[in-house]
Amino acid sequence: MSQIIRTVGIIMVGLMLTTSSVSAQTAGYQYQSNGIFGCSNIGGASISSGTFAAMGGTFVPVNDAAVTLNSGIMDYLQCVLRPLVSRLRESATASFTKKGLSGFLTGRNGNPMWPVDLNADIVAAGDKAALSQLMNINEVNPAFRNQVRSTVARQYMAETRTNNQLVCNYGGDLKADITNPTSRPFSFDDFHNFMNPACNPLGAASLVRNAVDRQVDTSVGQMLFKLQTGNGIYGVEQLDDNGNTITVTPGAMVASNANQLVQSGFSQLENATDIGQMISSLYAGVSTQVMTSAQGLKGLAQNNGGPSFLDAMTTASSNGVVGATGNAALGILTAARQNELKYLSAMNATAQNLTQTIGQLRAAETKCWDLITYQKDDHPERHVCVAPPVDSVCMGSTTPASDGSVSQEAPKEKIATSTLASQGVIDAQIAPLASTTIDNIHTSQTALARINTMISGIANAKTVAEQQASLQMLDQLVAQGALHTQYDAQNAAQKQSDTQNAMNTLLKDTVTAWGDNTDATVGWCNIKNPAVINRWSAAWKL
Repeated sequence: MSQIIRTVGIIMVGLMLTTSSVSAQTAGYQYQSNGIFGCSNIGGASISSGTFAAMGGTFVPVNDAAVTLNSGIMDYLQCVLRPLVSRLRESATASFTKKGLSGFLTGRNGNPMWPVDLNADIVAAGDKAALSQLMNINEVNPAFRNQVRSTVARQYMAETRTNNQLVCNYGGDLKADITNPTSRPFSFDDFHNFMNPACNPLGAASLVRNAVDRQVDTSVGQMLFKLQTGNGIYGVEQLDDNGNTITVTPGAMVASNANQLVQSGFSQLENATDIGQMISSLYAGVSTQVMTSAQGLKGLAQNNGGPSFLDAMTTASSNGVVGATGNAALGILTAARQNELKYLSAMNATAQNLTQTIGQLRAAETKCWDLITYQKDDHPERHVCVAPPVDSVCMGSTTPASDGSVSQEAPKEKIATSTLASQGVIDAQIAPLASTTIDNIHTSQTALARINTMISGIANAKTVAEQQASLQMLDQLVAQGALHTQYDAQNAAQKQSDTQNAMNTLLKDTVTAWGDNTDATVGWCNIKNPAVINRWSAAWKL
């Protein structure tokens, strides 16, 4: 049983994954543990070559219930549910792979989660830090604050762009200005004031530039540290309420998950132990595609005149689910249909037997009235009428003369038969069973119609979405016990046999009591009892 428990656990995991992989198609429907994908008697025993109950017979004197129970469960798990779960697992993990890798390829505002161009990323990080620092130099004297900001920005741009630091932005005659500098009177006061770097544009620019460089170095260093600890992958970042960038998922975890997604298909193929666990070649080949494609990892999501590799992969996996799910459901439905037909056949036979018994009781009652009224050859006993009635009126029962004539003074009887005797038996002994049988027939006919509809819906489905209505209906009917199992069919057949025997006994006992009982009220048809003839003669006398 431990193996069974483990397998059931695998099935439940697979079913949970299914909801994620086809969530858009299932609309959040959760398959029930006692439904079509569980080990219920309807789902499992219906199509299992094993059994869920001990059996006995002439050639099987001992049949252990535990062994037969396990054989039924294991057959259903191994032959039906395990291949199905393999397809569900493949489709679910393929869907996760597509979604995860798509996010990995576009997670940084449409860019991959790794530095495609590290130099460009370093420059971008530095630019952001430099801009932030330059916009916050409010402490610089306003007399030349803007000039300092512009100067440092130009210096920074010149040093971070290729060869820009070699470009001179001066627009005048540089040679003339160098050889003939404009003279101005020298002042020691000016010299004293300008000794403070913050009091002259050149010194202030140098201070600001140092601050910018420190901020850029810090920012770039942090970025490189994150890449180093994240195995070359950026983490997931967000801005907090203060506008600061914070890491919500470290790059190492992003890298680990991306590696797992890329290798998942190959790992499943590598660990397959039977044909039912084999997965699609597209899914198994994700890692190979990453290494051999000219576009590399980014090529997985690119459309080259057709669906992308990720789209084709999930489509192939989804098609596998359609086939496996359809096969399992059709197997259950086919067996359920057979069970329902057997059950309905037994119920119809029971109803036919009850109808036949009612007809036989009616016929026996009619024969009794004929015997009581008049019989001239095969029953020499005394009857109410000495001659056949005419328009339900006859000459009363008297002792006829030796020539067979009847005295003209004989009383007349108005024959008034009824069906009270048979109806009383029918109401008490047959009607309750007939009512239950009719209800069972209607229920079975409805279930059979639903089964036929579901078989048609699943057999003709081309996509998972097209299967859902039929699968959900089947799952709900199984979970609700609305479909009859093989044991219901067996019980119905046994009940039909028991009913037939009971009706035979009822008919025999009733007719015997009518014709043989010496009590005139019970044996109302016992024509050998003079009291019976006298009773009806008195009742019918005109």
